[in-house]
Parts: sequence; structure tokens; C-alpha cells
Amino acid sequence: MKATLIEFEVRYEDLMKHPPSTERGACLLELMYEMEKVFGIPCYEDGEWEKVNPEVRDLHERMWKSWLN
Repeated sequence: MKATLIEFEVRYEDLMKHPPSTERGACLLELMYEMEKVFGIPCYEDGEWEKVNPEVRDLHERMWKSWLN
């Protein structure tokens, strides 16, 4: 069974309850990679894909920004 966007959101929020650490960063990366596979997130910007999947793009972007900080 494929994970839904809500399930990814819950997992992300759970991760963000923990203080920043190498482990949290690794878990965020793993979650982003899993999300990329499940939702077919393109490697490069794709305006058409983003129009069809704005919620997925927004969550993935939030994860990316959290990982960078």
C-alpha cells in the first residue's frame, strides 16, 4: 500500500518534534527520497507536474528547507 500525503505529513511533523541533529537530518532525507519515489517527484523543476501536485510539492519543499536548517 502506498503512503498517502497525510501519512508523509504526520511522519514529517513527528520528526520535527526532535531537536536538530545528524540523525533527524538523515531521517528527513530518507523521508524525502521515499516521497520522491511514491509521488514521482521529478529531479528538476517541472511546472506541469507542480500544477497537478501542489500539495506534494509544498510538503517536499518544507522538508527540504527543514533539512537545510
